[in-house]
Order: sequence, then C-alpha cells, then structure tokens
Amino acid sequence: MVEHPQEPRDGSRFIDASPGRAVRPSPRSVFGRAFALASPLGITAGLAVLPRLIHLPGPASSLPIATLLIIAVQMLGVLLARELELPTWRRVWLLALATTALLLPLTALQAAASRVPFVSLARDSAGPLVWSSVAVVLAVLALVALVAFVSADLPEQAAVLFVPAAVLVPAVLGAPGNLDERSALIALAEASLVAAVITFVAWLLPRGAQPLVAATALGVQFVVLWALGFDPSFAADRGTVVPVLAIVVLAATVIAAVLVPLAALIGRGLLRAVRDAAQAREGGPSGGRPANPH
Repeated sequence: MVEHPQEPRDGSRFIDASPGRAVRPSPRSVFGRAFALASPLGITAGLAVLPRLIHLPGPASSLPIATLLIIAVQMLGVLLARELELPTWRRVWLLALATTALLLPLTALQAAASRVPFVSLARDSAGPLVWSSVAVVLAVLALVALVAFVSADLPEQAAVLFVPAAVLVPAVLGAPGNLDERSALIALAEASLVAAVITFVAWLLPRGAQPLVAATALGVQFVVLWALGFDPSFAADRGTVVPVLAIVVLAATVIAAVLVPLAALIGRGLLRAVRDAAQAREGGPSGGRPANPH
C-alpha cells in the first residue's frame, strides 16, 4: 500500500512520506505558512491604523470603541483557529489578543503617567507612575508565562510568539501625543506591523534560530522607533524617578525577550512532570494493569 504525505494541522508540510524519509516542503507552502502565521499581526496593524485614516461615525463615548473592535476580531481569530484545528495559528491569535487587551492599556497608562508635570518622589506625586510601572512589569511576566504554557510542546516557538509583546512596550513609551486612544492605536499599529514582518521571516527560519527572534526584534524595533522619532517623552519638571522607571520597564521587556525560550523549556519540564505523576497515579500507561513481560 502506498503511503501518501500527510499535512499537519498547523499548515506545514513535513510529515514523512515513507518510514525514515521526510518530504521536503515546497517553497510555496513554506512561504504560505509563514504568511498565514504572520497574518493576525498584519490584521491587527490594519485595524489599529484605521481610525487614523478615516473618521468612523458613531455616538460620542468614553469607551475605547476602536480598541474593543480589535479585541473582538482577535477573539474571533482565536475561535476560528480552534474550530479549524490550527494550533499554531491559534497561539499567534491568542498572544496578539493578550498583548492588545492586557499590555497595551497598562503600558499606555504608564507612559501617560510619565508625562504628567511635577512627578517626583520628593513631591510625593510618583505613586500612579510607580504602580503603573509595576503593573506593566507584571503584565510582561504574565505574557511570558502564557507563552511558556502554550509553547511547552514546541519551546522553539516561544520567542516568535513573544515578539508582539516585546516590540509593543517601546512603541507605546515612545508614542507621540498625549497617549489618548488614537496615539495608543498608532503605537499598536507600528508594533504590530514590525512584528508581522519579523515573525514572517522568523517562521521561515530553522527552529534552532528561532529562540533569538524576540531579542532581535527588540533591537530592530529600537532602530525603527529612532528613525521615526518615537523617543520616550517626559515632562520638563519631572523627577529622576520618571526616566528610571521607564528604563526599568524597558529592561524587564528585554530580559523577558531573552529568557522566554528558557521559560518555555521549564514549562515543558513541568508539564512532563505533571503527566508522569498522573500516569503513576493511574498505574502507568497500561491503565493499572501489569505490563506483559513477553
């Protein structure tokens, strides 16, 4: 009987056509898979820049309607990928959703607090900035934990999945304006576009090179922001605590980008330990029946 090549449900063709021999994927399928996996970030960038390009009519409201629309589309992407049984695509959508819903508002609050005049420890006015900075660092750690969990089976992908979060933090800190919703969405659009391009290239790389992608993406993002003139903006009459906390937030992001593959490896070890413990409680893979020695 002739065995036909199978296609894994994440859209990549690399399953054996015969025992001991792998099918080399065609360039078209490789580029198509990379484009598909980068598409959630491209869609996010397009939706984020839309309010800047056109005026969307609607009732006046204090709700971030455009941001909520992006989150709704990302949630639909997660559900669609689950229904289509595309696990890697679902992970990309999930990380894009978590970045927009969690990291974007917290980083925008931190950046807005850093632009308030007369913020300093001496004036006892740095409380909101300190707490918002702590919240951003915790959000970054939460995203590292999420990436480690969803990529525990393929820890090489962890750095690629973390790219949207890594490039968003410096984009928001350097965003122009008063950090209203439109300024935050411009930062999201820029970061998502950069992340889409970088992850498209990253999905084409061999797995051994992928753990370096998040740190490399941060370096590229710093150069792009410098070229665009997106520098961290602080009020003139601010204390030393303002730039110090900005450095702390950026340093936490850099450390997370470097160590997220290690976190995924630790997550894989923990999951294996949990599975082994569960099998031991059930009496082993044979379901409690002694294995046949013959």
